[in-house]
Amino acid sequence: MRPVTALFRSGRLRWPVRWRRWLLAVLAVPVILLVVFMIYVRLGAYPVERLEQRGTPSMRIFDRHGNVLREFSGDESRFHLWIPLRDVSEAAREVFLFSEDRDFYAHGGVDHPALLRALWQ
Repeated sequence: MRPVTALFRSGRLRWPVRWRRWLLAVLAVPVILLVVFMIYVRLGAYPVERLEQRGTPSMRIFDRHGNVLREFSGDESRFHLWIPLRDVSEAAREVFLFSEDRDFYAHGGVDHPALLRALWQ
């Protein structure tokens, strides 16, 4: 008895044309979308608006000498304190990048193999 793959190769067992087109579309569309997304990320500038402060910041009440009297939380009962990137030390940035994404400078901010691993899971 011959295996099914041999029957497909010999031409004795063929899929109908509509099934082959459907299978091609099912496989090609996600690949095309992924390629378009990768090109967009590589060539397009990341929108600066996404890097700006989000949510309601925490509110601090100071006395006349600059001492904090009271601090109120912002949205979702969390304390938010916006610190501009220029005020964060270079060592703190490097430690954060090393712990979160060691290849950050190699892939320009989007790790495509990691995205594929996440999609696979």
